Amino acid sequence: MNVAERFWAKVDKTEGGCWNWTGCKVSTGYGSFWNGSKVVMAHRWVMGEPKDLFVCHSCDNRACVNPDHLFLGTTDDNMQDMCDKKRQCYGPRHPLAKLTTAEVQYIKENPRGLSQRKLAKLFDTSQTTVWHIIHGKVRQIELEDK
Repeated sequence: MNVAERFWAKVDKTEGGCWNWTGCKVSTGYGSFWNGSKVVMAHRWVMGEPKDLFVCHSCDNRACVNPDHLFLGTTDDNMQDMCDKKRQCYGPRHPLAKLTTAEVQYIKENPRGLSQRKLAKLFDTSQTTVWHIIHGKVRQIELEDK
């Protein structure tokens, strides 16, 4: 069996939908494949293993190798796609977030009229962070915790 036959034997094709990789996967959910000389990501192999470009998924299914669901892009293209689909981690979902959505809302409304310094101390954050929240310089987040 040649490399292409071995590859396609590990793909579960659904007409019009994702073609899911059924072979080995790495911990992030992407398929991995021995191309005859090295292990490559399955979605990259199907697109010809492009150098210096990302192989992005329009379907956001990491196991998908359907060429109709894949497109080539730069780092900027990949990041823009992530932002357009709201897949980035921001606000209270971010692992380094110190403030909940309710706390951010409280700082914005500041019902007690506290100074920025006092708000920062109250929420154990920096005065700069409080200033950015008050002046709308931080990303707008949903008004309910996830």
